[in-house]
Amino acid sequence: MRSSNLHTLAQKLQESLYFSIPKALSSISDLNQLHKIHSLLITSGLDRTVFFSGKLISRYAQLKDPHSCSLVFISISPANNVYQWNTIIRAMTHNGLFIEALDYYSKMRVLNVKTDTFTFPSVINACAGSGKYETSKIVHKHILELGFGSDLYIGNALIDMYSRFCDLDKAHKVFDGMPKRDAVSWNSLVSGYNAHEKWREALETFYRSRTAGVTPDSFMVSSVLPACSGLDVIMEGEMVHGLTVKLGIDVETRVCNSLLSMYFKSDNLKECQLVFSEMGVRDAITWNTVVSGYSQACLYQESIKLFMEMLHEHKPDLLTITSVLRACSHIGDLQSGRCVHNYMILNRYDCDMKTNNILIDMYSKCGFLPTAWEIFNKMRCRDLTSWNTLINGIIKASKYEEALATFRAMKMDIQPDYVTYVTIISMCTLLRNLKLAKEFHCEAIKTGFNHTVIVGNALIDVYAKCGSMEEALNQFESMNDRDTISWNTIISACSYSEEYMLGFRMINRMRTEGILPNVATILCMLPLCSTLGAKQQGKEIHGCVLKSGFESNVPIFNALIEMYSKCGNLRNSVLVFEHMKIRDVVTWTALIYAYGMYGHGMMAINSFEDMKAMGIIPDQIAFLSVMFAWKWDQVRMVRKSIKAKGLKKDAGKSWVDINKKIYAFSSGDKFFEQYEEVKKLLEVLYDLIAKEGYVSNLRSVFHNVDEDEKRDILCGHSERLAIAFGLLNTKPGTSLQGFRGWVYMMKTRILWSCESLETDMWIGQDGTVRYIS
Repeated sequence: MRSSNLHTLAQKLQESLYFSIPKALSSISDLNQLHKIHSLLITSGLDRTVFFSGKLISRYAQLKDPHSCSLVFISISPANNVYQWNTIIRAMTHNGLFIEALDYYSKMRVLNVKTDTFTFPSVINACAGSGKYETSKIVHKHILELGFGSDLYIGNALIDMYSRFCDLDKAHKVFDGMPKRDAVSWNSLVSGYNAHEKWREALETFYRSRTAGVTPDSFMVSSVLPACSGLDVIMEGEMVHGLTVKLGIDVETRVCNSLLSMYFKSDNLKECQLVFSEMGVRDAITWNTVVSGYSQACLYQESIKLFMEMLHEHKPDLLTITSVLRACSHIGDLQSGRCVHNYMILNRYDCDMKTNNILIDMYSKCGFLPTAWEIFNKMRCRDLTSWNTLINGIIKASKYEEALATFRAMKMDIQPDYVTYVTIISMCTLLRNLKLAKEFHCEAIKTGFNHTVIVGNALIDVYAKCGSMEEALNQFESMNDRDTISWNTIISACSYSEEYMLGFRMINRMRTEGILPNVATILCMLPLCSTLGAKQQGKEIHGCVLKSGFESNVPIFNALIEMYSKCGNLRNSVLVFEHMKIRDVVTWTALIYAYGMYGHGMMAINSFEDMKAMGIIPDQIAFLSVMFAWKWDQVRMVRKSIKAKGLKKDAGKSWVDINKKIYAFSSGDKFFEQYEEVKKLLEVLYDLIAKEGYVSNLRSVFHNVDEDEKRDILCGHSERLAIAFGLLNTKPGTSLQGFRGWVYMMKTRILWSCESLETDMWIGQDGTVRYIS
């Protein structure tokens, strides 16, 4: 009786455990409590049952204790129930132990334990996580052999696995072979294309899902929006945004984060602000997106402000911190930068090498080199970026000797890379030190970095800025590979060195070689037209601007206004101005200056007042331009007064060295040998220049005379008299010393045209004349 009662009591206890323990297991969030229940199950003898052993393994896996999972599984060996094997494989995969998961799968097959459809999703995830592509193909073969190829969940897992292995063709093949698909199937394929930047395929798959009647969820939308950014089809992105509003998922944090990223990449800051302000829940990704987005949009103050707001809601990660430190670095905001650094120290952030490099950059650019050195010296490991950042910061602080010493110290620790040479060569450009530039050029040749395009570009720039245009050209011609920056640099070098016609030849070569100009190219070309008064070439570049889709680029159109005004076409300057939808202070200043150049003082002042009425604050150049415009009427009055009083201004003089004899010329000089021949030559050249589309700078003559008289005045400039005299009295190909300016309008095609005038006795037969200072 006693024994019977005990047996009944034990039965009731087991029954109560069967009902109470599963509930307790599901609510446990602490390993100590789980160990206690595990002990209770061992005591009651329930730990080896299929049900409770599976529950224990699952719970240990959720609490990140894979070792205990293995111990439980070993305690029930030999396990022959598929549920127990599925549970241990899933536990290992859940904890990132992919190799162990695959080992359990192999043992399962060796022991002939029959697999089911619940086995393979975890095994497939383990294959993807382990990076074992060949194993994944074997597993896929097993699935097909067992007849599970049509299972929806297995198919979805296979699409995800092949996408992660970047085998998108195989992923698509699995997808097409599925007899039934759900939203997860479509999501897996779209996210796979998105992950590998196959934007077009992602967008096409999304449209196919809509045709198939699949309602997109937040996962699919967050995968397709990056595709809209990647393809730069923002209008389609806006349509997807509209769809999210219709489906009511536009408030989900995941969707909002993707929308923010898309709108930031398309520079639609207004929409970014709207999405951000309407978000109910913001996570760390949200804040990182807006902080880095505003920083990349050069709105550094806004980026710093948002970071400070973030501190009230979230603890920023290192990614967000690096974004705000870059913002502080760009604007030299030392105070905010130090606040961020102090926050990192107080909150015990583990600064990695990348973060330390950004701190060095921030402190050095803010002029706090001692702190930058302190961080640098405390770094246990330094990479090339650490050294390059420090050297660049030292150069920006104008500590050139210190930069050279640091460069030498770097070479003792680590081999410099192409970035180092670009940085140090750029320093030579600032110093205008040709000798030092040549030394670093030699070093670059020895290390092989001279073949790097970016180093080649830096060398072109330094040689031109140091006055050695010939070496700049040699460097350009020696480059096996050139990018758009290479062409921009050589064109800019021609402009800087006043080799204007050479600059035009380079522009023509660039077009012939099929290199498409970018914004920087156009901004290099237009000053050449302005200087030479090359109206026709300017119009061609204007046409190129319109064809290339730069209609909304304000700096380019500002340069066009200046170019047309300097080429004698005020009307076109005004038309360009009126065409512009967005105008900044530079736009208005260019127009005001143009009016001033043509003596329209009142129109310049009216434009100045209109600019202020539009809420644009004039800068110093705008004030100087309007003063320039207003004063020219008074200049004319002063000229009359000077003439009436019999006063004279000293005439400008120019010299030319021919056969070691110096010939001097004064502006307006008519009393010298060969005057008539010189005058005739200048008139012929003016006519040839006009036919070629070049415009004489007549607006610089502020005398109350007609256009023909202005032209005669310009012919009498001392430089032009000296040049023409030199051309008449030198052999073909002879270089003339001592002149710059108008001479550059008489090169290449212009001089070739002169052969038809039987004047090859005084103009170079090869069409070139060189002038050096």
